[in-house]
Amino acid sequence: MASRQSASPLDTAAASPLNDVALRWSNLADRRLAYYISLYESGRWRHYFDERQFLARIRDVKRAATEWDRIASKTTLTDRLAG
Repeated sequence: MASRQSASPLDTAAASPLNDVALRWSNLADRRLAYYISLYESGRWRHYFDERQFLARIRDVKRAATEWDRIASKTTLTDRLAG
């Protein structure tokens, strides 16, 4: 039966800073999405964008928030498995 090797100290050290960075970017993307939702709910978006521009922007912001959430989840899982 083959035994699993534990993560080396270098792997564990590398996972933690990457996890922190991914979580920070994820939080930033979530705050940016919340800002755009606020613009939409208040109607202020009309001062800055036409409808097509705003829809394109909100799609990009939502996609970025989803992607950073996925990355942060993956690095958190990797960090847990390494620890």
